Amino acid sequence: FIIGFTIIGWGTSSPELFVSISSALSGHGDIAMGNVIGSNICNILLILGVTAMILPFTIERLQTRRDIPFTIFVTVLLIFLVADNMIFGSPNELSRIDALILIAIFIAYNIYAIIQSKGTNEETGAEEVTKYDNLNTFILIIIAAVSLCALLYGGTLFLDAAKALARTWGMSESVISITIVAIGTSLPELITCI
Repeated sequence: FIIGFTIIGWGTSSPELFVSISSALSGHGDIAMGNVIGSNICNILLILGVTAMILPFTIERLQTRRDIPFTIFVTVLLIFLVADNMIFGSPNELSRIDALILIAIFIAYNIYAIIQSKGTNEETGAEEVTKYDNLNTFILIIIAAVSLCALLYGGTLFLDAAKALARTWGMSESVISITIVAIGTSLPELITCI
């Protein structure tokens, strides 16, 4: 679970990160927000649904006690952070202070989850051997760096195409981002889970 939660989770979320950063840098915050919200909807409803259709799986007690409630907490926190109009009467925005709060909670939760999982690792059978297991660490770093660069470039291409689609179809960028962009950036999670 911790490997899936950290290394695989961070890696498969890279497209969302790169598309959101690219959209923010180009002044399209609505695409970044729609991408994140849409990707979470895809992850929970589509990807878990498809995965369970292929092979039903059990949920560990720790996940129901710690991780699912935390997911609900983070969702409520996001609503609170962007509800500036309802709370303060100012325009809704995700400010830099809000960003620092989110990043700090992300780091703290990851540290907490990793520390809490120490000593609870159970052997579940033979480990899968991949074609990368016997490669030099330097080669693995190069593969990871090249892959990240490809994700960044692909994220930019994907974002530009999604914005063009939005204009062509007469749809708002936020609608395109919560549907097409979110599904597209969630494909690594879908493939990994399958």
